[in-house]
Amino acid sequence: MKINKVISPLIILMIATGLVLWLYKTSEIDGLHKFIAGGFKGMVCGEDNKEKNNKDNNDNKGKIVSYGDKLSDSNLGVRKKINKNYLDFEGRDENISEIFADIKDEYEEFKNINDDLFGIVDIEGMDFNYPVMMSKTPNYYLNHDLFKNYSLFGCPYMGEGYSLINNNIVIYGHCINKDKMFGKLLSLKNKSVLDRLKRICLYSDGKLFEYEVVALLSINVDITDYRYWEIKDFKDEEAFAEYVDGIIENGIYVSEEKLKYGNYLMLSTCDNELGGGYRIVLVGRMLENGL
Repeated sequence: MKINKVISPLIILMIATGLVLWLYKTSEIDGLHKFIAGGFKGMVCGEDNKEKNNKDNNDNKGKIVSYGDKLSDSNLGVRKKINKNYLDFEGRDENISEIFADIKDEYEEFKNINDDLFGIVDIEGMDFNYPVMMSKTPNYYLNHDLFKNYSLFGCPYMGEGYSLINNNIVIYGHCINKDKMFGKLLSLKNKSVLDRLKRICLYSDGKLFEYEVVALLSINVDITDYRYWEIKDFKDEEAFAEYVDGIIENGIYVSEEKLKYGNYLMLSTCDNELGGGYRIVLVGRMLENGL
């Protein structure tokens, strides 16, 4: 009896310890401990998002909720593909580029699922291919997936008020961890990884826009004066010069010779390695007007 009395608390302690370790591990996943997101204001990080999540959880009681590996069985075939390639929960196949060989068909397939689809962003030289949404409701896709189900993973989306006619557009995406979604941008801090990138492609409404990589930025949005998320157009040469100065000032890596006047694309996510208000921003300059 005494042995049983000793063993029982030990078992309980072991179970409790295992649970704590499991919770710590899953804290790397967006929305459980660090709700890591891209951008500023448009996407909220850490404790700042707790109140909003609590409200959304209450609002979504009784609704289908997507956590990446749990999708309802309607459109099951398409959902399995999305689950593997978009949510990327189980990791991508090494030959994933074959799945996205025809980006036009992919766009049309996603567009049939959700008319809010703006385009598809793909980075040549790394495993990075995701739908990009645009909603009339600000930040809707911060916590909704392609199927408009509530999701802690959200879906990459265009910043509010941006369009392809702007000189600068910003796309936000969650940083779940370094192997998932926009968290993959953190690997670009390694110069050898960044150097392997060929270009950023953005497909939208029948046109393919290509951008050469010109910079990787690290910005603390809590203290910076460089409010890149508010920049849409360069009204004059001075405005463009200020845009370039901000890139150079905040750049981890910058190809200054490529910073010429034109249209730019920024992919923004939280830097959960540094935490706080830090963002990683990949910057590309458009090569073509559309193919």
